[in-house]
Amino acid sequence: MVNILISGYYGFDNIGDESILRTLVSSLREHIPDCSLTVLSHNPTSTREKYGVEAVERMSPMAILRAVKKCDMLISGGGSLLQDVTSSKSLHYYLSIIRCAQFFRKKVFIYSQGIGPIDRPGNRRAAAKALKKADGIVVRDERSALLLEEIGIAREKVVITADPVIRMKKPDKDVGAEILRKAGVSLGGRLTIGWAIREKDKDGRFVAEILKSIRWLKETYNAQSVLIPFHYEEDGEVCRHIAAQLPDDTAVSLNEKYLSEDMLSIIGNMDLLVGVRLHSLIYAAIMGVPLIGVSYDPKCTAFLNSVGLDKLSTRDGFTAEQFEPEAKRVLETGREQVQCVETHMAELSRKLDTNEKLICEIMGKSRKDTMQDPQKNTEKKEKSGVRTAGAISFVFLLTLFAKLLGVVREMMQANIFGTGVDADLYTASYNSTLYLFTTMCYALCIAAVPILTKEFAADRKRGERAANNLMTITLLSSLAAVVLWQVFASTPLVGAIWDLDAAELPRLASYIRIMACALPVVAAAYLNVAIFQATDHYELQGSMSIPYNAFLAVFLVTLGAKWGIKGVVIASSCAWLLQLGMSVPYAKKEHYLYRPLLDRKADYVGTYFKTALVTVLTTSVFLFCYLIDTATATALNDSAVSAFYYADKLFTPLTTSVLYSISAVMFPRFNREFTKEDAKGYLGYIWNVTENTLLFILPVCAMMCAFGTDIIRVIFESGSFTAESTEMTGSIFARYALGMSAFAVLDLLNKAYYAMKKTLVPLLINLGVLVLNIVLNRVFYTDTGVAAATSLALTIGAVAMTIQLFRGTKIVRLVPLLKGLAATAAMALVLSGGHALLVTADDSKLMLIVKCGLTGVVGCVVYVAVSMVLKQTIITDTLKKFKK
Repeated sequence: MVNILISGYYGFDNIGDESILRTLVSSLREHIPDCSLTVLSHNPTSTREKYGVEAVERMSPMAILRAVKKCDMLISGGGSLLQDVTSSKSLHYYLSIIRCAQFFRKKVFIYSQGIGPIDRPGNRRAAAKALKKADGIVVRDERSALLLEEIGIAREKVVITADPVIRMKKPDKDVGAEILRKAGVSLGGRLTIGWAIREKDKDGRFVAEILKSIRWLKETYNAQSVLIPFHYEEDGEVCRHIAAQLPDDTAVSLNEKYLSEDMLSIIGNMDLLVGVRLHSLIYAAIMGVPLIGVSYDPKCTAFLNSVGLDKLSTRDGFTAEQFEPEAKRVLETGREQVQCVETHMAELSRKLDTNEKLICEIMGKSRKDTMQDPQKNTEKKEKSGVRTAGAISFVFLLTLFAKLLGVVREMMQANIFGTGVDADLYTASYNSTLYLFTTMCYALCIAAVPILTKEFAADRKRGERAANNLMTITLLSSLAAVVLWQVFASTPLVGAIWDLDAAELPRLASYIRIMACALPVVAAAYLNVAIFQATDHYELQGSMSIPYNAFLAVFLVTLGAKWGIKGVVIASSCAWLLQLGMSVPYAKKEHYLYRPLLDRKADYVGTYFKTALVTVLTTSVFLFCYLIDTATATALNDSAVSAFYYADKLFTPLTTSVLYSISAVMFPRFNREFTKEDAKGYLGYIWNVTENTLLFILPVCAMMCAFGTDIIRVIFESGSFTAESTEMTGSIFARYALGMSAFAVLDLLNKAYYAMKKTLVPLLINLGVLVLNIVLNRVFYTDTGVAAATSLALTIGAVAMTIQLFRGTKIVRLVPLLKGLAATAAMALVLSGGHALLVTADDSKLMLIVKCGLTGVVGCVVYVAVSMVLKQTIITDTLKKFKK
């Protein structure tokens, strides 16, 4: 582990410096995976949340001292830290950090800095003394190298690369477009001109010339200007002043702080950028936007020259008369300028790898050892695979524990109520309320996490305000839904959906009314999950159901038979308070207290509900199929509804424990791979994951199909849950198991689309699955037929999504899948034959476990053996790694 301390102008909400830190952190993690990063920051909390690093107060001597003593290397940069134009104080601050690190014999690296101007002789001597002892010096331009040579730093010690921000990835422009629309910018049809200025004097000559230029753009091109404050605290007031002097359709000022990637997306929507701030010019170059540079500092001129351009003027020399012909020229020849800039930017980006190469060499980690040695790369990938498998296994075990506790609860419920009328009433009321509410609130949680993460990263108070606002909006919506459900319970719709005996409908209606009252508690519990995930507490979601299931299990053992099914309905509703209570320790830890706040016009509210709608349809396709199945089953026979309920309560924990454990580990990697790879490389990665998952799940499907009835018998059959109940539930469970692999593919490819920020295709395909399920239910109109229809609908949906995602890429490899299917077929023959020979109706549950277990082991051996005979490389490679 390499401990690296980063010093710079961070935590001040300056977009340029924050962009430097973002690229610096991501680049170090990419090239030195085992590094631990600490940042000296003006706002440590914000820096921690934005970048996932440790951060300490930059003006706390003791905190700095501890951080320096702990680190192996100090990185100073990037930006223009070592200069005395703003003041000598900042220069000596950064030099004192360097000298402190040198005193404790730590490595010191100057990272792509712009050095100077340093005009005062005493400052030059101090800088030279500190920098001569630096272990590595990389500057971003020739001007900085010449200055270092002037003050006595040997030229051969200095390497010239570029500004690290050049390495930022292009974001989706739709994010910036949405921000601009909400700010009042008219996109589409009109020219949009961005202005990123650096000026404090509202009444100065520079501002007057900008006003003339903006008016000319409006009169000549009907252009709308956007004032973009790159350093919100310094630029915001002047930007607002300029916009206020002009009609609304002429200029708009952006009045919020934005993350660097959002600002990059905003710049990408401009037709022309007029930039004074250095990093506004770099952003335009990254996004392929024509630009005009007005230089306030030699660093701006140096960057413009490095990409084949020249400045229009200095800031002090800027005039509207100068600007007008230049703007006309650039608007006419912008494409040629962009092509020129892109060529130079590609070369500058390649140079930047020098930073990490030198850092690795200084720390005794040559680039050859860490990146280019094929043997070590292979070993690294193998270790990474082992770590991934370990992470998935750990998450799987945690998830499985919570799910199994739920299965224990269902076993007790099955023992008391079986699959009779009472169980059917409970299932119908539960599916109409708590099951549906949980799914919808989970979708709201998923939708809230990125919103809250972004808001907390921007500012702690802003994050708490967003959390309070979303909580209030969600609670009000849930209260409205409670009223709606109370009305719904009193209408004939209940009887139309659940085709039960008319005499039982009043009881069903009363149960629905009771369970509906729990919705606000469910909503609050899941919103708390989102809030605390946004503040880096990920374990709440997995643990909060444990007290819920434990309480209901105890209730069923002690009072279930006495209080009857109505008691279970009340207990199930009240137990959600325990899930909500699990968030209290996290609230105390974060010092978070909910304070009602309502701001329906906040820009994220629409996104919140839109994302939730898409998420609920794409992540819960099996749930909705199950709800359709149970509604269909009410017309089949008296016990079908509860048989579907118990089949689902076993199938869902087993399936989701595997799938959600895989996706919990792989989904963040999907996002990382999407940012690192080109489209084809990313899709190749997705197919590898999908293929490996299928080859793991296919044998699991075979065992669940072969032993479905036996599994149900072992777990549920006792008391009121009879052999007839076992037969029906087991058959349904086995038919559902046929669709497990398709469910896995849908889940993974949904997330692959999410990482690409595309939701329309998965939304349409999952809606198609639901429609197809309704149609097929009418075709296969028996209890087992309805379950088989769901598996068939899921399979067709999985095939459709695979074709849509990978079409035209030639990435999909059918041969390994066909080999996997052949091995699974051989395994299925062994399982069914062994079951027919060994298992009898008179076997005890213990004997059933032994016989099925032995048959399953033989089946797995056959699967592996056939795979090896067919030369299935994934299986053989896995066995080799296991032997190692």
